[in-house]
Amino acid sequence: MKKTIAIILTMLVILNSYSPISNATSADFGKSETIHEEEAGQTQENYNSIMEEGKVTTNGEGGTNSAEVKSNPNWLDSVTSFLQSIVLILPNLANKIMSYIVSGNMNEVFTIQKLLSNDYAIFDINFFKTQDDEVQNADAINKIKQSVATWYISIRNISAVAIAIVLVYIAIRMAISTVADGKAKYKKMLVFWIESVALLFLLHFFVIMALNIADTINGLMIKEMQNIEGTSVGVEEQLIDNVHTNLNSVKGATNTLIYLITYTMLIYYEMKFFIMYFMRVLRVGFYIVIAPLVCLTYPLDRLGDGRAQAFKNWFTEITMEIFLQSIHLGLYIIFIFSAGEIINQAPLIGIIFLASLGRGEKIVRNLLKIKPKFAKGISETKLPKFG
Repeated sequence: MKKTIAIILTMLVILNSYSPISNATSADFGKSETIHEEEAGQTQENYNSIMEEGKVTTNGEGGTNSAEVKSNPNWLDSVTSFLQSIVLILPNLANKIMSYIVSGNMNEVFTIQKLLSNDYAIFDINFFKTQDDEVQNADAINKIKQSVATWYISIRNISAVAIAIVLVYIAIRMAISTVADGKAKYKKMLVFWIESVALLFLLHFFVIMALNIADTINGLMIKEMQNIEGTSVGVEEQLIDNVHTNLNSVKGATNTLIYLITYTMLIYYEMKFFIMYFMRVLRVGFYIVIAPLVCLTYPLDRLGDGRAQAFKNWFTEITMEIFLQSIHLGLYIIFIFSAGEIINQAPLIGIIFLASLGRGEKIVRNLLKIKPKFAKGISETKLPKFG
């Protein structure tokens, strides 16, 4: 019985596939060869239309009709689309929060490129230069800078009084010392005291000079980056648009997963840079405030073993913090900006390049023999843990 039904169904399928051609031939076109030739041409046109425009053209009694080709989603595509929307909630929210903090507009896109290009005034570490009124959050930023300057002047005045007391102490010990070695020791300490006084009143000029040099270097690199043709839109913005476009059109769980990972990792590195540069502002402000105290400890530190460890550590840390942006900007231009076209075609490569920035930073530090203890690089910066 089953064999009989199968044979009947097979014959019906064959007849149905042949019957329309036979009837059309006899009724409208006349010859079987003609209909086959015309159908072959129409099939080729439909194929090209489907591949290029996503449309199919049909000929009927009412003329030529065109319709878009839509695939019926299966349960796997539906589940993937649902999971995609869930996974994107946190990365999208993180980018909007960072955008609102730096620009006051959640509709803008926060990018590392804008951060390194000085587009966000909140990350400016030049505490000796106020922001213009039209800059976002200018009032709050200028108040913070004014507070740092006020504390610096107050601590410098206190340190100046303390250094004067140290001078009195040195003079008394030299006066009452009867041993030649003792007098030589305090004469050396007097030389160190003179150096500390010079540092106390000249150290902020060094900080200003270092900040201006860093700004000049950054400005030259930013200008060169802006002069490159076809870069009106940032690489990361293009990458985000590309990922979102492909997420809405790509089929298959594997391809969707690749784009989800790419977007999530991009936001992950943007959050690392946000935290790293926010903490950088706080550390530089702190180093400027405590600079007079470093000068105060200078003569006593030098007298112990001939080396001023406190001043050396302070100098290393603040220098690394000031020129950190120049290092990151140069690496970004080399690895990310210059490879913008490649990244747009293969977004995952952009994430690999972003991950390589941390390694490049370590190489530059080793070449320059800069080994700070507190200045955080890309690799050392950790995202906050909740719970």
